[in-house]
Amino acid sequence: MNTGLNNVLTIDRVARHVLVLSQDMDFAREVEATLRQEDYETTIVRTPRHVASIVLNQNDVDAILWDGQIDLGREEENLFQQIRQNPESFSIPLVIRLAAEDEAQWHLADKLATDEFVLQSTPPEELLWRLKGLWWRKEMRQPRPDGHPWPNLLQDFIRHVKTDLDTKFETGGPASLALVEVVGARDLPVTSHEAGDQFTVQLFDFLATNLRRIDRVVRYGRVTLIVYVPGRGADLAREALELLQAEFLARTGLNVCVGLASHPPDGARFTTLLLSADRALTRARIQGVGTPAPDLNQVKGTPAGAHKILIADDDPCLVARLTASLRAVGYQPMGAANGSDVIELVHREQPDLMILDHHLPELAGFALLEHLRARYDGRLPMPVMMLTTMTGQEDFIRGFELGVDDYVRKPFHPRELIARVERALASQPAFLRTTITRSL
Repeated sequence: MNTGLNNVLTIDRVARHVLVLSQDMDFAREVEATLRQEDYETTIVRTPRHVASIVLNQNDVDAILWDGQIDLGREEENLFQQIRQNPESFSIPLVIRLAAEDEAQWHLADKLATDEFVLQSTPPEELLWRLKGLWWRKEMRQPRPDGHPWPNLLQDFIRHVKTDLDTKFETGGPASLALVEVVGARDLPVTSHEAGDQFTVQLFDFLATNLRRIDRVVRYGRVTLIVYVPGRGADLAREALELLQAEFLARTGLNVCVGLASHPPDGARFTTLLLSADRALTRARIQGVGTPAPDLNQVKGTPAGAHKILIADDDPCLVARLTASLRAVGYQPMGAANGSDVIELVHREQPDLMILDHHLPELAGFALLEHLRARYDGRLPMPVMMLTTMTGQEDFIRGFELGVDDYVRKPFHPRELIARVERALASQPAFLRTTITRSL
């Protein structure tokens, strides 16, 4: 990668290796032919075990494309979780190809923290530029306000815990790992992801103020947090977490379920403890089935549906459709029909996300982005998703260079749009890129 003028980034042509997990050989061969045009190497595999064998023993894999039509049993799901939890392989982008109407596939994609998704109807050319966008974001992240790149906090967390556990293994000292989440947040309907996030933010903030009982907390999945409790075995860690549960319930009215695993009885390595904690969390969810679900209309201290979304498009029918879809899931949409209106609303309303039509009147998509970058010190003031009918790969790369977070090609599926909105909002530093630690 080269850094050009005005911090605009250019993606160089480099060798890449993509694993394709699919039992649909027609699809796999089509992907292979498309990637070969860029001189990318493709390895087609049929089982998750084969993927794990390659990824966990080699370091030359640049992306994994997983066909969601392959059913994962518990053992296969654990293999994927090991890949996602391994400090060396966590940074490998995981892309899932899924059916828009299959909620089980969406749920599993969220649980495995996939980096990107494509629909079954997505052409291989779009898959190619989405992969390039992933690699760009991985290698040249948008800088923080202080000019430094955002850290990969979950990966940093894993490395810290892994190192500490190695020490505990040698000295025989205790340590505990726990997965925690608000009861019912995981099972909220798809249209309530925003509210689910608000519950999780509230739990995160609470844990962050109680670090006298734990060491580190970071997000793990959409509504799940992972905490590390060094120096405490199962009994002491359970006592500390039960006190936190009681205090959180008294303060917010929200119940919390916990999956706890401890060294030495549950294992001595990070991956082993995390899998044990995940199984314990599954049992805790079952035990909490009779607990009243969270109230989607009221979160103490944090109003649900607070995100403002600016729709910049001159098609009133499309704006009405987007407005209805976004409002139905709790967002606050607002419309702008031309570039001048966009500039005014961005300044006045400070939206959390902009959905931008590539062919907007007065200032078309790229020209508007350049204007905003010039006005806001070389950076876009909010995440941007671009609606487009473009097909040229160079156009998409140009958008990424200017700061576009994601694209939605017309015509689009409403489920895809909402999922991409959620991902764009969730990538912001207010929560997902925040971790709290204390000195030992």
